[in-house]
Amino acid sequence: MVGDRQSQLRRADSDPATSTEKLVLSVLVVDDEEQLAQITRRVVEGRGHMCMTAGSVREARALLATHLFELVVLDWNLPDGTGLDLCSEIRRMRGHDMPFIFMVTGRQGEDNVALAIEAGVDDHMRKPLDVDQLSNRIHVAERQIKANLRRQRAEDKLLATTRRFSQLMQDLPEAVIVVRDLRCVYVNPAASNLLGYDSPFELMNLAWDEAIHPGDQTALLERMRAIVVDGALPEPRVARVRRKSGEWLECEFRSLAIEYEGQPAILSIARDVQVQQRTQQELLQADRMVSLGTLAAGVAHEINNPLAYVIANLQHLVENLPKVGGDPDTPRLVQEMHALAVEAKEGAERMRVIVRDLGTFSRATDESRQSLDIARVLDSCVNIAWNEIRHRGTLVREYGETPVVGASEARLGQVFLNLLVNAAHALPEVTSTGKITLRTYTDRLGNAVIDVIDNGHGIAKEHLKRIFDPFFTTKPKGVGTGLGLAISQSILSSMGGGIEVFSEQGKGTTFRVTLPSEQTRPASVRSSPRPMSGDVKHAKVLVIDDEAAVGRALGRLIGTDHKVTLLTSGTDAVKHLLEGADYDMIFCDVMMPDVGGIEVYEAIGKARPELLSRIVFMTGGVFSDRAREFFGQNEIRFLDKPFDVAQVREMLDSRPTDAPKPG
Repeated sequence: MVGDRQSQLRRADSDPATSTEKLVLSVLVVDDEEQLAQITRRVVEGRGHMCMTAGSVREARALLATHLFELVVLDWNLPDGTGLDLCSEIRRMRGHDMPFIFMVTGRQGEDNVALAIEAGVDDHMRKPLDVDQLSNRIHVAERQIKANLRRQRAEDKLLATTRRFSQLMQDLPEAVIVVRDLRCVYVNPAASNLLGYDSPFELMNLAWDEAIHPGDQTALLERMRAIVVDGALPEPRVARVRRKSGEWLECEFRSLAIEYEGQPAILSIARDVQVQQRTQQELLQADRMVSLGTLAAGVAHEINNPLAYVIANLQHLVENLPKVGGDPDTPRLVQEMHALAVEAKEGAERMRVIVRDLGTFSRATDESRQSLDIARVLDSCVNIAWNEIRHRGTLVREYGETPVVGASEARLGQVFLNLLVNAAHALPEVTSTGKITLRTYTDRLGNAVIDVIDNGHGIAKEHLKRIFDPFFTTKPKGVGTGLGLAISQSILSSMGGGIEVFSEQGKGTTFRVTLPSEQTRPASVRSSPRPMSGDVKHAKVLVIDDEAAVGRALGRLIGTDHKVTLLTSGTDAVKHLLEGADYDMIFCDVMMPDVGGIEVYEAIGKARPELLSRIVFMTGGVFSDRAREFFGQNEIRFLDKPFDVAQVREMLDSRPTDAPKPG
């Protein structure tokens, strides 16, 4: 019943602060004199309120137990008690804001007024009752009740907001720490998990400066002073924090000044830097895969074309080779077969280059910086995106002289491929006037500059300022993720470079990439050149590959000038080498079913470390997590599959000088 009355009151005035509707009150009149009670009731109801009466303390208690009253008019003297006692009871039950208590009494004197105020009376009036004066006093009570209700609602909203904020902080996956006077005064569960504690309560009152690494404390204190005193909003900062285990955790902190529990404090959101880096790496890889998915059909087309004539040519060779020698037209057949073989080799080389470029581009964890030739990286990206480009327009290469740059080939390739695909998509499909220009040159500061220019539809002015925002795209729904340019900007920034865009609708767009030159080392492959042996002929070579056909192919490739031994098992290879067999060079596959290349390397390293410098790993480009970690920690030479003949011969000609002389 109390709840029903409260709903009725709120319907009558949903917002006391702004409503023009009259506030309808529920009023209780407690007076044992029936005539006075009825006079008061008429005044109350005349003002539009609802009224109930009681002639004793007992009757009043019964009504108060089942009804919510906003105004209570009390007589001082009642047959079974006093209005003062009943007033005190009401205050204990309902609090001091509601109801408004108005006392009617025939008593005189300041002492009685003091007693009434102490009991919790809000206003009083002496008998005999004056109807006009009573109406005016009830009007005053209405205003006070309305103000109390407005304040109560504001407090309720604030309390609800505080509860929602507290719940949000509790559920937030980000670590939140509130610090006041260098003490933790609030920590959410995510923060305690991040720092290795079982509960947020373990971190309460933790000395925050002592939890920060000594090398970061000075900067931290200066940062906190700037936040509190100057109201600064500093850039995110990385600092090391001690976990419960004692180890140091590198975190990025974003902080701001807040008021917490009525006092100034600093709220910080902490993120594990390693987790952030992994997330960024996953986002980069996802964008690469989206790009490859977009280009998959075109790449398949570029591989299928040469594959078609390679297979056809080989079939012709298989069918006609047996005729050679027994056919009177043998010279013509030999010449024809030679032409077929040359053509098949060229087709296979086209496929090898495309597969190599795909492998480089899709490499998930290749962050190693190499000395790169800009033109070669651009050409690799063109190979992948060629089918997307050639059906929309012509490609013009204007390669000028540029310095060598230090960068990850996979990540830089991701940038160029994004720009090439965007340029292709900006060209109309139904005309032959589309054109993409790749222009490279060196600016006056010595930086390498790469312009990717298209004469497509251009970018609207209102979109230019958002073009590098994550998830912003002008492409149709389902085409692209809106991440390509944002990720490209991030990649180039990490390399010390930058990217700009110039565009005019109807005329085309230019994306300009700038990269600093690398002057610390010349362009190179994965390993440093090794000194050449005095005898480049007749080397003893061991080939270890579980694919016998691959091993035989490599053996035929190098067997003319060198002696080749083929083993198809890592286990057999380890046994053979540990028995004392000597080789000038060892070509070993990385991934094998019994004992892999890493295990072969480690077994040889323990018993015959002098052989390690002679090992070259063969790989198709797919590594396990363990392999990535292993190759990242060791200087290893690689031979990519399918084999590049020139690279194989160069490795043999520059084999280590410590290799044994053939005897």
